[in-house]
Amino acid sequence: MRPILAPMAALMLLAACASSNPAPISTGASARAPARTTTAPRLDAANALARAGAADAITTAQARALFGEPDVERRDGIGALMVWTTPGCALALGFAHDRLTTVEPGPRRTGDRAPGLTECLAEMRARSAQS
Repeated sequence: MRPILAPMAALMLLAACASSNPAPISTGASARAPARTTTAPRLDAANALARAGAADAITTAQARALFGEPDVERRDGIGALMVWTTPGCALALGFAHDRLTTVEPGPRRTGDRAPGLTECLAEMRARSAQS
């Protein structure tokens, strides 16, 4: 699994750093604070992932709320990479300024068929139901 994660992580972090429209850095309480409340209903994973790169994209804390603790987590400066694995896929999420910037579903093992995002999310739901 490690041979596929290292290049994937490098690409995601580069993409996050090279973004032409980085998410603004919050300097304290902001107008976005109400959207981050924990009393809001649980986010829909597919819709949350579709907002990658938007100013209101999910945070690392919201990703944890959706998928649980990641199997792999790496933080470098303003970037973060979180990876969740299931028997058939590895879902890698890249963050910059604590906002989701990239979503990359991939095979669990090198040489396996790469699953689509819909298939990977279905496996993630099954993983959550077993926990």
